[in-house]
Amino acid sequence: MPERYGVGILGAGGIASTYHVPALLAMPEVKITAICSRTLAGALAMGEGVGANWVGTDLALMLCRPDVDAVLILTPNHTHLEMVERVAAAGKPMLLQKPMGRTAEECRKMMAAAEAARTPLVVSFMHRYLPEVQRARRYIREGLIGQVETVRIRNAPGTTSTIRDWFYRRELVGGGCALDIGVHGIDLLRYLVGEVEEVLSATSRTFRTGVQANGHRVQPDNEDFALATYRLTGGVIAIHEMSWSHRSPVDRFSMEIYGSEGSLVLRSALGPLAVFSPRLGPDWFVPRLTEPPVGIAQHRAFLAAIQPGATVEPSGRDGLKAVEVVELLYQLVAKGETGCSSAG
Repeated sequence: MPERYGVGILGAGGIASTYHVPALLAMPEVKITAICSRTLAGALAMGEGVGANWVGTDLALMLCRPDVDAVLILTPNHTHLEMVERVAAAGKPMLLQKPMGRTAEECRKMMAAAEAARTPLVVSFMHRYLPEVQRARRYIREGLIGQVETVRIRNAPGTTSTIRDWFYRRELVGGGCALDIGVHGIDLLRYLVGEVEEVLSATSRTFRTGVQANGHRVQPDNEDFALATYRLTGGVIAIHEMSWSHRSPVDRFSMEIYGSEGSLVLRSALGPLAVFSPRLGPDWFVPRLTEPPVGIAQHRAFLAAIQPGATVEPSGRDGLKAVEVVELLYQLVAKGETGCSSAG
């Protein structure tokens, strides 16, 4: 691993400026060496104060730079396949913003491109790296709440009124809230509890036929609410609610995990994490968690994952599995049926 890793940023939108770039700037082992955006104005705006060696709109020029050791792909969903194929062809390890692709087929093509180039492809499931999620994973593996039986998870970041127009076009996004934020919940279920083996039921709806985006009103053609029930490994039943349709500020997710010997809740009124287990006493136990600056844990894990011989995680397979579950959800909604088994 280089003494200081040179990172190129591809895409200068909100997720880059509010999450990824601030985290990288707080890491002494990283330098943002290049910024590439669709517009020069966007690249220059992000480059101001970052100290990048290069700013521009030509991805080919960025990819041939020797000071770019890895690339963060933070562009709209419909561009992911092309961007991954180009970055892989240049031999640059990459962190790809979720959802991995608009369809499972796009995800498989990205995986094939990365495998052919022998280039690490990491999918940005940032919720895995929250301290409460890491601690919950440890507690579950230690059997603190016994055998997990049921789960409830809610992904609901609230009204998304500052997003660009493309965000509300199914053709460009691939779906609505289920694909946008639902993949986060699906990945957490897989990370904490077990594989999603079957989508038992699903429904979706578009409550808002007009939303403010990019300074004017647009008409979405993708869902802003979805509800699904899954069967996980070992017969665990999970209920998953996904929504954009909140007016008030709400948390990105909340989660309740019920086991044979106790319960565990994430991001509730009790705090980031609370556990009820006879092994810990008669009351809810709220562990003291150290909260590092937002995003640093994830980006350090990314740098570790792209080292020679390291396990790539979350991998393209993780990104694919989340999209496959969403596709099953959409199939049930379209057909009005129940009981779709997960793909391989």
